[in-house]
Amino acid sequence: MITVELEAGREAVCTENPFGNALGGWPPLYHQWLTHQASQTASLVINTFPTGVGKTAAALLPLLDRHRKDNCLLIAPTNELLAQHERDARTFCERAGLDHLVYRITAEAIDNLKQLPGIAAYRRADRFYQFLQDPRAALGLDQRRPLLLVTNPDLLYLALYFRFNKQDRRNLFRAFAKFKYLVVDEFHYYSAKQFANFLFFLGFLRSYGYFDDGQQVCLLSATPHPKLREYLDRLRIPTIDVAPDQPAVGLPTIPTLAPVQLRLYSTSDLAGLEELIGGAELTAIAGRLAGGEQGAVISSALWRINQLHATLRQAGLGDRLARMTGAETTAARQAARSADLLLATPTVDVGYNFERLEKARQSIDFLYFDARFADELVQRIGRAGRVLGKAVADVPSHVVGAVPDEIYEALKPFDGKRVPRAELTAAIRGLPHRHNLFAYLRSGAIGEAFLPIYHLYQMTEPGEQQDVRHLFEDIRELFAGDSRLTFDRLLIKTRSFAKLEESLEKIEGTDDKSVARLAAQWVDQSAREHHQPLSAEDRAAFVAEAKRPGTPHFESARDWLDGQLRRYHALKAAYHFRDAFSGPEALIFDPDHLLASSDVTRYDVFHVATNYRARFFASRRVWMSECRQSAVDDAEFYCALQARLAPDERLRLELRLIVGDDLHAWENEFVGRLCALHGLTLETPNGRLPRELLDGWKNQYVVALVLPEETRPAGQLKALARDSGTRIMALTVSSDVSTRQRRYCCALGTSALPAEAELRRSIQLWQRREGTGGPAIVV
Repeated sequence: MITVELEAGREAVCTENPFGNALGGWPPLYHQWLTHQASQTASLVINTFPTGVGKTAAALLPLLDRHRKDNCLLIAPTNELLAQHERDARTFCERAGLDHLVYRITAEAIDNLKQLPGIAAYRRADRFYQFLQDPRAALGLDQRRPLLLVTNPDLLYLALYFRFNKQDRRNLFRAFAKFKYLVVDEFHYYSAKQFANFLFFLGFLRSYGYFDDGQQVCLLSATPHPKLREYLDRLRIPTIDVAPDQPAVGLPTIPTLAPVQLRLYSTSDLAGLEELIGGAELTAIAGRLAGGEQGAVISSALWRINQLHATLRQAGLGDRLARMTGAETTAARQAARSADLLLATPTVDVGYNFERLEKARQSIDFLYFDARFADELVQRIGRAGRVLGKAVADVPSHVVGAVPDEIYEALKPFDGKRVPRAELTAAIRGLPHRHNLFAYLRSGAIGEAFLPIYHLYQMTEPGEQQDVRHLFEDIRELFAGDSRLTFDRLLIKTRSFAKLEESLEKIEGTDDKSVARLAAQWVDQSAREHHQPLSAEDRAAFVAEAKRPGTPHFESARDWLDGQLRRYHALKAAYHFRDAFSGPEALIFDPDHLLASSDVTRYDVFHVATNYRARFFASRRVWMSECRQSAVDDAEFYCALQARLAPDERLRLELRLIVGDDLHAWENEFVGRLCALHGLTLETPNGRLPRELLDGWKNQYVVALVLPEETRPAGQLKALARDSGTRIMALTVSSDVSTRQRRYCCALGTSALPAEAELRRSIQLWQRREGTGGPAIVV
């Protein structure tokens, strides 16, 4: 165990208040004033001050003058943080007397737009566009007002990468490009792939002169990855950093962070928070709650949060607890705010303040957490001891954490000492961050960014298409100046993907109906590939036979469609902001609230299978009857939770795939590159899965990077999974005509893209030695 006393945090404060009541009548902190000053001249402002010192308020200050009449966009990574920002932004605007209409938009909120008096559109995306065009009319207001839209990056991505439906994608692209001021909070939260999406947006704005026209961006991050700044510098736009190392000579200071009594345990010496909280710390927690303190428990693992919730309930603390997790409803998370001990996952941990306005001291008196990465450690410690604007600032917060050996060893020299937070942060700055895979920016990001470039090219008059080619050159220089990819080469590839998507986006598998629907496409493509022009009469005959199940042509068309779907899904994986991989959902009857505080919860069925003993039902009708539930929406699975599995009982899910008799041929086609696997089934070596789950993936195309066990690339993939949070699973591939089989490990979903980019050189060397494989798919 390491014990460290973190000194109280203080920030310089201006002696005068030039912002009226915008900050509650208080003079601004020096970094807030600096942020406002930077906004007067810079196109890009980057504020990297510590957590808990009012960075979001600093980013809103330009609304007082430069962007007083402009539509503005505030981006935050989680919906729970969006709700907090909406409240804070509305309070800011009301205090400052601004006209901005503050409105929070999520995917769910877009559905609800149809209830507004001024929205008449039928399509979801069209409703969204109508709202962005004229929120005054949409809301039935008397006068036009500038919009301050609070939203998540997913909607920005869908608009910028033309991922809304075909009728509305151009309108929404233009609508988002016209926001004059963009604030991106918790910028460190995003993976390298997601960072590339923001980088493309900034590069687009630069190339088309939006920054020259007064457009502006403010990035906020307490723990930025050093690599991010390298790429931002390549934008070559006026940038000002507002960083903690900037001196504030002669200014007074005020407390922003209370002292922290920090204890850290190594995860190699501790099974996890469940061992700590279920053992020696249980009495301490009960005593702190009894003494009027309030606290939080934060873990990346939902199963661990629920295990701890059960432990604390059994200890008689149930009426003091609440969970704030992705399995909870929005209403349940809102109600949880009043609980004395909050148990949270990163769904709410990122940037969330756990604010208790009625307290004279910090909102969190004590905190327990686990952290796998250096930036997570800094972020979670930053949740404790926030005293900005509080009357009492000298009461220490007590923080206990479980960290990996690498972080533990780096902090050992601080054991028993009193140190500034900045010194502790500096000691682990070079250790792995949550997102650390940047090879994708040099490879896949260029191809991904070409999709919006392709659509811009399609919607531009021929005489102006040279501007789009210049945009591509700028983006290529931004991501990888030495790339050999050309505009024309990517134009062909992206046009091919666009055609694939147009024909396949509503096709889910190779069922008879789908094969028959696309039979004509198979006939035409086969004729082109074999250089055999068909008369109209012959073509009609071939198509008719290809539509009849049981004929040789029909089976050939089915094989062709399967190949098309594999290719489509492998390419499509690049065009998701978050992970494209997710298990099917189940409707879960949970009367004992083992998973969440509602009796019925919709959640990932694989999480249920791994962590709970559950009874599965054959249909919704049977589930409703047996569980006595009223009508609900359809789901892929229906179950009732019976008990939580202990940590050592949790099921380990693996995948199995049965292929033809030539495993070598299968490996040449699928191993060592991005691919889409079809026909996967689940198995578990340490338990029994319900029958209803066994075929849960057979009809899905799952994007993966597959590598044989016991090879160097597979070992590197496992290391990436450990160091970056990449999701991997074991896969057994066997022959359908023999007992031959082989074991693999694979990265699944969108996370396979940066993993493949990171390991590409190693995979190519292995393939040369083995004489197997070929070029990887590069999107």
